[in-house]
Amino acid sequence: LPDTLQASVTGLTIVYANLEEYIRESLVRGFGSALVSIFVVFCFQMRSIKLGAVVMFANTMPILITLGVMGLAGIRLDSMSVMVASIAIGLADDDSIHFVSRVRAKIAEGLDIVVALRESLVEVGRALVYSTLALCVGFAVMLTAGFVGAIYFALLTMLTILVALAADLLLLPVMLRWYGSA
Repeated sequence: LPDTLQASVTGLTIVYANLEEYIRESLVRGFGSALVSIFVVFCFQMRSIKLGAVVMFANTMPILITLGVMGLAGIRLDSMSVMVASIAIGLADDDSIHFVSRVRAKIAEGLDIVVALRESLVEVGRALVYSTLALCVGFAVMLTAGFVGAIYFALLTMLTILVALAADLLLLPVMLRWYGSA
């Protein structure tokens, strides 16, 4: 081409390539700011940076596990699957706050950390299981969709919610016990 003309490549391929890059960047930026914001809320609610970090770790694990499963299964980050982390962190942190608040209330009543954890698991654990099952049943409706993105979204969200429940019922009590003895 003569020097007076300029050319640029266009078309759907370029649009999709740029869209994928934007989705990845948006995931990192958005999820990073969400994690920082939730950590700050945890620290204020728990009145402790160390306890906020403990709870934050238990809430981050389900997201990381789901992203790992996505990578192993070859599921790409697209506009549907990228929303899983944002939705799941909102659901998981709510359960953690309920559990930790109950444990702290039991400790404030004068109970030992082990007894407080046991009683909190019995009292709050049942509600966490029921709410998780209700959410999974709600997302399971999307498994009947004809759109593969919606099916992946439902499967990944259900996986993340179930892993978050396991983290709240298995990992978080152990971490709180460690925190209480540290």
